[in-house]
Amino acid sequence: MTKIIDSTHCRLCVYSVFTLICMSCATISYIPQVDLDISSKTIPGSVQVDKLIDVSDTNDRKNPFLGLSVTNKEAMANDLSVSITNAIVSDFSNNAVFERVSRRIESPDYTLKGEIKTFKGISKLTDYGTISFITIVGVYTWFLGMPIEKIETEIELKLELYDRSNTLVGSYTGNAKGFKRTSMYKSIALATPSQTNRDFSKAIEQIREQLVNDAKLSK
Repeated sequence: MTKIIDSTHCRLCVYSVFTLICMSCATISYIPQVDLDISSKTIPGSVQVDKLIDVSDTNDRKNPFLGLSVTNKEAMANDLSVSITNAIVSDFSNNAVFERVSRRIESPDYTLKGEIKTFKGISKLTDYGTISFITIVGVYTWFLGMPIEKIETEIELKLELYDRSNTLVGSYTGNAKGFKRTSMYKSIALATPSQTNRDFSKAIEQIREQLVNDAKLSK
């Protein structure tokens, strides 16, 4: 009987490890997107949005051990700076933050510049998941729904608005963090991009609120 139990545990461990490795090898396609409602008010004038400068930690783009990063070069179709800038332009234009928004405008009323300070969306093993994977001890408990993986997100953006004379009008920041633990039964590879975009949207929402409430932009 003991041999049967040991054999069953062994098969469960092997199956759990194999399943996790297969999940870690999954490929994803990530496109930064903002999902917000229409602006509470529209700022008069036109704004040209220059490509944001990426000063984020390049380590956040590396796939962790048995995990993934949404900003890994294999996951993104375009450069991070281009993708983030285009997402902001799309949101500001579609939701009427300014009267006119574009990447290029002849004689714009304002020019929006900025930096991507942090843009992280990763999934990896929890401490428990890492220890049980390396030592094999407790791997069979993964089938009980133990939280063996986690999603970590962190977004920090800084935008600066300049007028026609290239004078700084104001600085606006947005930041958001997220953390979630899951079992092996959840598709963490699919959840990481959507969680990252939710926090990206929160950061942009903060910036939008600061813009529309800036008295200097009311005519």
